[in-house]
Amino acid sequence: MTKTPEETAAGILAGNARMIAKGGALMWANVLAHAVLKVAESGKDTSVDNLIHRIGMDADGRDELTKAGSNEAISRLREAVAKGIR
Repeated sequence: MTKTPEETAAGILAGNARMIAKGGALMWANVLAHAVLKVAESGKDTSVDNLIHRIGMDADGRDELTKAGSNEAISRLREAVAKGIR
């Protein structure tokens, strides 16, 4: 059975979305570590708000994979705070 061009395009887009999600799940720790270093280097307090702000700034204008890693880092940071881990 042959696929229509629309079905082929949808399959490619779904595969790309899965790849970006997996890449984001792999990159979040590096994104968070980079944010901690940048915030500490700037002399600011490494509070959750400062880290989230830095991660957001670093994600602006980046590729989709880096943005996915940034979103995952922010989600995990907020989850840790909600659980009371500091």
